[in-house]
Amino acid sequence: MKKRLLSMVLCLTMTASLFMGGCGSKAEEVEPQPEQDLVTEFVEEGEDPEPGSIPEGMARSYLTGEWVDEDVASNRPVGIMIENSKAAQPGYGTSQADVIYEFEAEGGISRMLALYSDFSGMDRWGNVRSAREYFCYTAIAWDAIYVHFGGAIEAYQKIFDLGIMDDIDLMSADNCYSFRSSDKKAPHNAYTTSEDIEKSIEGHGYSTKLDDSFDGYFRFNKYDDQEIELDGEDAKVISAYQSDCKPYFVYNEDEGVYERYEFGSKHMDAYYDKQLAFKNVLIQITSVDAYYSDIDGHDRVDVGLVGTGKGYFATNGKAIEVTWKCDSEGGVTRFYDASGEEIRLNQGKTMVCVVDDDNESKTGVYASLDDYNSAK
Repeated sequence: MKKRLLSMVLCLTMTASLFMGGCGSKAEEVEPQPEQDLVTEFVEEGEDPEPGSIPEGMARSYLTGEWVDEDVASNRPVGIMIENSKAAQPGYGTSQADVIYEFEAEGGISRMLALYSDFSGMDRWGNVRSAREYFCYTAIAWDAIYVHFGGAIEAYQKIFDLGIMDDIDLMSADNCYSFRSSDKKAPHNAYTTSEDIEKSIEGHGYSTKLDDSFDGYFRFNKYDDQEIELDGEDAKVISAYQSDCKPYFVYNEDEGVYERYEFGSKHMDAYYDKQLAFKNVLIQITSVDAYYSDIDGHDRVDVGLVGTGKGYFATNGKAIEVTWKCDSEGGVTRFYDASGEEIRLNQGKTMVCVVDDDNESKTGVYASLDDYNSAK
């Protein structure tokens, strides 16, 4: 019999308020809930699993949980700031990212932070756009080297000028490490290459290796011969709503991954001619509030990354509701199931979709594409 690791949450009584309230700097804390009769257990089919032996010269990737070359496993991630407007499509190199975060920026247009443990071999990477505070804090949590093309004044004053993270600004002294393509109009045509990023990292004197104290961000299934199967809702389609690109994911049962769509078609990487696909999809619902910046006179967005709120975790065609928690700006965000246990992801690529709580009614999981289309 094929062995499976089945994560089951048995719940006799549970109030919906457990998952209420997205948070940010101005979000309210979730009140403690009455004690509930919850049991979390792992049910296994077949023999008790034994962790596999470590392959020679290999180590677990902090980004995917998979076995990779031990030199790659110890690399600090490189995080590329990717534009995700219609005018910027298609992206280049995005399908090779180990982890991608999506946030809303000004005007409802989303941007992405693509994290790579191995960024070699690319001669067109991007397009690269300007930094925002909330992307910086995410990069800090991963100890990533953050690559961007300029940025909001708040990012400079609160992060870059203080030297609290290692970044490569392709718009400043590093502009020799980027180029503009002729097939798109500015500002949608700024790109960089693996070689140029390597030269810039060397020029800055940045360390390329993770500190020994870094113990990872995500928690992964440690067994190579079986996968986590959630005892949750059918999730053949996932909506992680953004008002501009309207993204959704469709589960490919043959490949065991969620394929991403946006702007009404496949979300493609032009460099590899490949659709973006993920083993795990996390949705983090929180406050996304527009404000006017008195510093530079531009509209900005404040994303609530500190506090606690609700969301979803989907893998292998099933999904559960989760609670996310983060204690500080630049801190690690943890995701917990209904019993309060930190979730484990399946080995593979992950996308984290940070969704405005105003769009919560348009965000969720569906048993089929017909169900999703009917709900739109």
